[in-house]
Amino acid sequence: MSKLKWNEEHEEWYINGVKPSEGFGDTVYKILKFIGVKKLLEIMELEQGCGCETRRTNWNKMFPYKQ
Repeated sequence: MSKLKWNEEHEEWYINGVKPSEGFGDTVYKILKFIGVKKLLEIMELEQGCGCETRRTNWNKMFPYKQ
């Protein structure tokens, strides 16, 4: 059973130490991080950045999860 806890440092709710996804962007981010794509981008050190955070925020706004 999942346990919901308040993290004072980040002032956010967490389930078993993981922040719940706010929308589709968070879910895609977690999947890519799990399979290692996020680490690959860090190794490549793209100068212009990949736009991941902007895309994640936009997708969360377009496809939010009901809370």
